[in-house]
Amino acid sequence: MPGQLNGQGNMLAGSASPVDPATSIPLAGSAVVNAGQPPHRSALAHPVQWQLKPGPIPRPVIGTAIDLGAIEK
Repeated sequence: MPGQLNGQGNMLAGSASPVDPATSIPLAGSAVVNAGQPPHRSALAHPVQWQLKPGPIPRPVIGTAIDLGAIEK
């Protein structure tokens, strides 16, 4: 997704939100679905293993890559 991540610009660009504003779940076909990259070698010791969906549950990877955000679609 284009934009800045320094607190000085809009963090999301485009005409529609990539997630449902009520649930923070990625919308089907949005730019955040399957958009994650493999972790850097320094972060491999601390993988994302949990997501909040109304409580902590093991985080699945559905699709070709992890989704950006707190919940996997």
